[in-house]
This record gives sequence, C-alpha cells and structure tokens, in this order.
Amino acid sequence: MIFRKLQDVKIHKYVNKNFFQGGQVYLTILNLHSHACKLEDLDEHLLRALFKSQRPDHTSWHAQMQKDLLLTLDWNSPHVAMSEVFLKDPSNKFK
Repeated sequence: MIFRKLQDVKIHKYVNKNFFQGGQVYLTILNLHSHACKLEDLDEHLLRALFKSQRPDHTSWHAQMQKDLLLTLDWNSPHVAMSEVFLKDPSNKFK
C-alpha cells in the first residue's frame, strides 16, 4: 500500500513537470500489465498519442498531414490514417 502511494506521487510529479508546459496537457497511459491491453496494437496507441500531442500549425498543415500519412504508411496502420490523419483535412480533399 505504501509503495502504491509512492508510485502515485512519482507519477504526479512527472506529470506536473513534463505535461503542463505551454498551456497544453497531453498524457497517454498504457497499462501493459492489464489483460485488456493488446501489445499487438501498441503501434497504433503510440501513433495516436503522437498525433494527439501535435500542436496545430495552420500555415503548414498540408505538409504535416503528408508527414503523418507517410508515418502511418511506414508503420502499416491504415486504421490510424483513417481515424487521425484524414480527419485533420479541413477541405476533406487530401491530395
């Protein structure tokens, strides 16, 4: 019980130090010891966390979308491309 409290304090300090910068808050936690966690989907979880952490840059959104799409292709994750990358296209006509 004491170890659990110490572990929670360490996580809380890490979150305060690393994730509350620049007015943005992003935190993705994966419990690898859970029976519900599928390690074969780890690449999708990592890509989704990466895309959620990106700050929108309206001046170069097309270039960023291309990079994101190429990354999903490299990682062979078409589901992430459909659910994360294509939804960012304001014109709905990604070329």
